[in-house]
This record gives sequence, C-alpha cells and structure tokens, in this order.
Amino acid sequence: MEERYLCPVCEHELRGKRYCPECRRFVREPLVYKGGALPNEYKEYGRQISVYSAPASGSSGTKAPKHRSDVDTNTRFPDNCGTKEHVYGIPNVDPHTAGRKKKQQAARRGRILVIIFVIIGILIAFAEPLIHLVGGLADSSEDGDNYSEYAMEEEDDEVDEAAIMAAGEPCSGYYHYDMDGQEYTDRILDYCGEVFGGETITISDPSVYNWKSGDYTYYESRVYIDIGENGTYIGVLSDSVTGEVMEVSMSSENTETTMQLLLLAGCAFEPEEDRNVLWEEIQSCFSEVKGDYVFINWRSSDLYISLDDTGCYASLGCLPEFDKYQ
Repeated sequence: MEERYLCPVCEHELRGKRYCPECRRFVREPLVYKGGALPNEYKEYGRQISVYSAPASGSSGTKAPKHRSDVDTNTRFPDNCGTKEHVYGIPNVDPHTAGRKKKQQAARRGRILVIIFVIIGILIAFAEPLIHLVGGLADSSEDGDNYSEYAMEEEDDEVDEAAIMAAGEPCSGYYHYDMDGQEYTDRILDYCGEVFGGETITISDPSVYNWKSGDYTYYESRVYIDIGENGTYIGVLSDSVTGEVMEVSMSSENTETTMQLLLLAGCAFEPEEDRNVLWEEIQSCFSEVKGDYVFINWRSSDLYISLDDTGCYASLGCLPEFDKYQ
C-alpha cells in the first residue's frame, strides 16, 4: 500500500519525505498516511481534486480553511430498470433498495433498544458498588482537581506571550546556536549581495509563532531572504524570546546554487573560517546523497539534504552538544 508523508503543521505532502514546501521547513517526525486519496481530497475516475487551500509559503503554521468542492455533485443518471417511476439523482444510491434498507434500519433500532435496556439493568444492579468505588478513589487522591487542570493544560497549545517574554527563558523544543539571529541575518544579507549581486534580494518581515506541545515549548521567529524570482531563498529561524538562531533552511532549483547557499550559511556561523575549506566540506557532504535525502553531522550542525525532480533543499539544525543552554 502506498505511503504518503505529511507535514504535521499544515498537512501538506512532504518532498523527499522530510521537507515541507509550504511551511518551508524540515520535518523530523512526519505524519505517515497509507492509502490513496487523503481524507481531505476527492478521488474518482482517475482524477484527484484537492478540496482545501494550502497555507502560503512562510506562514506561521496556521492551517488554511477547507472548502468543499462542488465538482461531481447533482449529477443525474438515467434509470435502467425499465420503468419511469424514478431516476437516479445521486450516484451510489439505488432507489430499489430503499424499502429493504428501511426494514434493516428498523431491526437495527430494535436491537439497540434491547441492548440499552440490558445496560440500564446492569447499571442499576451495580450502582451502589460503583458509587463506593468512585468515592474511594476521589478520597485517595488529594490532587485530583489539580490533575484535571494539568491534563487540560497539556492539551492547550497556546502560550501567554507577555509571560514568556517577561520570563526570558529559551524554548525547549529546539537546540540553540550561540549566535544572535539578527546578527546572523545581517551577515547572510551581506554575503548574498557579494555572491548574487545581479539578483533582486528581499527579506520578509519576521513571522512569529509561539506555542507548546506537552512539556515542550516552541518560540519561533522566522524570516526569509529571497534571491531572484525563481524560488531561491534562505530561511532563518530564531528563538522569539531570547533571539538565538535555531535552524537555517535553503532551497533552489539546482544543486549548485543550494550548495552556494549552504556555504553562505556556514560562513555566517564562522566568518573567520577559510571559505575554501568550508566549500570542500560541503562538496563532500553532497557527494554522500545516494537516495532522496541524507542526514550528516557537519561541524556544529545536523545537516539535512534532500534532492528531487523539483529542486534541492537543505537545512541546518544545532546539534545538542553545541546547544548554548546545555
């Protein structure tokens, strides 16, 4: 059965099993879907019709609203039974079976009523023991109410913006480079001007998205540096509270340009390092891509490289041993 890999944020299908082209970010634990069309897709007669709009590139991760397609509805099919008593107005609904279905539904309702009466009888018989059991459990736990509140908090993905800014603590869902995000972005812009001087270079406004999942917090401030008009970019993800760089992503239509972007990203982390040394290491890393993607420990980073027919993607994430807060 076919496996499809989805982004856990926007539910868009991933490229290279690890990269989301909509969120423009690397996904460590993708959702795996086995089957044909997804639940939010329509598939018939060999056609697949998407019924929702994917979020725009560089979005903060908010899911786009879903819209029901009006394709293939209200189609009339002629009656082939030899009479003129009816026509088929809805595919897959056979009027000939309507009477039989009503009888089946009535019988099913009768069985359900019998089951309900049996359950009520059992509950009445065991009501008193159950009351004593529940009461004993409630008395044995002094923190019962607190547990319920904690469980509700576990399901809440929102954070108090003012509280986290006042606390000034880094998020726990990412490892942090010992590099300020604004300083790093400024260096990247300078390097892009040197290498891609003939192209139009623009930088997006920061997109901030703060949330939590279980015990982990995610404070994300993301900017994109777009180079030209062919989809070449570098994305910088920083901690929105403390400001350190956490991840860097890059993409281009061809491998050579993506390697150049990775060189700029590496130079911005280590501006004093010999660029020729970094370039040789990057070439060696790309030579290790044998399939669709590869993970490599490169200097202080977990390097991810993905190649497919549409282009080349790479990302840098701080290794735990180089985390500023470890």
